[in-house]
Amino acid sequence: MQNGFMQIIEIIRNAGSSTEVLTALSAYVDSLRDMTALPDWFLQPLRGEADVRERMAVLMGVVNLTSQHLLGAECNAAKRALRVFAEALARLTGRG
Repeated sequence: MQNGFMQIIEIIRNAGSSTEVLTALSAYVDSLRDMTALPDWFLQPLRGEADVRERMAVLMGVVNLTSQHLLGAECNAAKRALRVFAEALARLTGRG
């Protein structure tokens, strides 16, 4: 999983446009289907910067919830996803 994680980070970093960032992030989101702590709407394609921010807030809640309930694998997956979303947001806002 670590290899795929780093691969999506690189794809996002090297994306040439906002559309490419959102397309790559949407493909990554599809890979999160096994995370039971995520609401169904989270798995839909992304629509823009505001949507990325909203989903990052959800991921922060998932990290908090899963860490409190000692769900290590889900917590680690949510932390990785949060890092991917942060990288995408940085690219979308011109900071990455």
